[in-house]
Amino acid sequence: MVHTSTSGLVGAGPDGGPGDELSTPPPTAAANRYFASKLAAEFAVDAFLRRHDLRVVLVRPGWMFGPGDAAPTNAGDLALRIAAGRLPFIFRGGANVADARDVAAAMVAAADKADAGERYNLAGDWHTLPEIMATLAAAAGVRTPFVLPDRVTDAVAS
Repeated sequence: MVHTSTSGLVGAGPDGGPGDELSTPPPTAAANRYFASKLAAEFAVDAFLRRHDLRVVLVRPGWMFGPGDAAPTNAGDLALRIAAGRLPFIFRGGANVADARDVAAAMVAAADKADAGERYNLAGDWHTLPEIMATLAAAAGVRTPFVLPDRVTDAVAS
């Protein structure tokens, strides 16, 4: 069985550098409802594995983009909103971006070969949100959304 989590649970390494599969989640994970739900699910999988011998592997994909996004997912919806000109502004931030096809192939490999309880970070390169939006806008042939100044997003967030 493959349990799908999120790269949002990958905290920094012991030296403050990039984390890996053994890194503890960042302190901010509990404040984000999506990350908190994924963290609770990982704890539940860990508890299950202590009592059962079913082979469960945990994968933590990055923010996935790719063809055939039928739902659409939040990434697909974002791309559609940019293409339609329905996203006039964005804020700073960033994410590890992964091709959905690469994540799917890695999940199949994990299901076939990994040991119970192993974790795999399936995140691609880190990109800022403005970089991601500029790429999506260029692909759609539209204007890149305006990046809100930090002071505006800070005021709204507080």
